[in-house]
Amino acid sequence: TGTVTSSGPTGLDIELGVWTGTLTSVSPPSSPPTATMYYKKIGTRIHISGDFGNVNTSGGSGDMRITGLPFTPRADSHEGGFNWYGIAFDTSTHVTLKCGTGGYLNWAVSEDNGAWSTLDITAGTTKYISFSMSYNID
Repeated sequence: TGTVTSSGPTGLDIELGVWTGTLTSVSPPSSPPTATMYYKKIGTRIHISGDFGNVNTSGGSGDMRITGLPFTPRADSHEGGFNWYGIAFDTSTHVTLKCGTGGYLNWAVSEDNGAWSTLDITAGTTKYISFSMSYNID
């Protein structure tokens, strides 16, 4: 899939490549959208980015996820950001992108400063999500 490996100035292995991400949920959409994503591996730190543009998530329900990560993340080792269109939140909602325990990305949401829970997919057409994040591997 087009990876380039080199040795960086500190002797860390550096790898660049592509991976195929799938936007899915606990009950997957009728045709889960896929897209080409990008990664950079520096030692045990993975930087990933990608986007799903104008996709159809009809038929999906439950915890929204991005699967197909290029490397399995270590639990609770994430930081990053995202943007989306076609999914609405009220002003008292806090959302973060995180690594799920099953080796996928998902979103955690806290409404009105309550407990964190997972974000359910918004099924339908004309959905957009772009993201960039980093995580560690063992």
